[in-house]
Amino acid sequence: MRKYRSRKEKAFRRAAVIALLIAALCATNAMNFLPRQAVRDAADSQNMGEFTVIRSFYDGKLRCYRMARQYMVESADALLLCAVGFDPLMGWYDRDWCAVSTDDGNGIHMGYRGHQQGEAYSGYFFGRLDDENIAQMKLRWKDAGDDNGERWCEKTLDEDAFFRGENGKRYLLWEADSFDATNTRWFHGMTAYAYDEAGKLLAEEEVRWHDWGTKE
Repeated sequence: MRKYRSRKEKAFRRAAVIALLIAALCATNAMNFLPRQAVRDAADSQNMGEFTVIRSFYDGKLRCYRMARQYMVESADALLLCAVGFDPLMGWYDRDWCAVSTDDGNGIHMGYRGHQQGEAYSGYFFGRLDDENIAQMKLRWKDAGDDNGERWCEKTLDEDAFFRGENGKRYLLWEADSFDATNTRWFHGMTAYAYDEAGKLLAEEEVRWHDWGTKE
């Protein structure tokens, strides 16, 4: 007599086959089962060595970020901000990133990573402060709407942009939503200035910029 499997048995067999398939894909590096593996791919693309996760957070402003996670990681000589997305058929993958060098001996290291999808936009300034005397920071850039290039704009970073990592180092992570971030032309040539409490300039650095775009 032919034995018929119950729905529960069939569902269990399908789940087992899928699990075995995913395990095989992960074992052959054809699929990333964990988000950290996708962060590793992004770090490898920037020739970074072993890294430590400084901060991880969720930002669902863009449709392409709904199934994604944001990571700020650091290696011995670089700092990286990246987004890793998840796809049921692909697993976790590196979606966008920006890296800045931290071994140049400067007091600040700063970058910007932005991503636009249709009318929606997500952008973050990130970096590390190596001078403990830094009390405030300002961004300065030429107005993109000024054809003569003579008008300068300035923005002071809020105090909540700075934080101290578990390793004792000071970092910054600031979302660029206080102004028209979709006009990314003005990010080119932007310089960051760091001051002490008395207003003395301690360090300056051109902001490393990387912008991405995704279709609707």
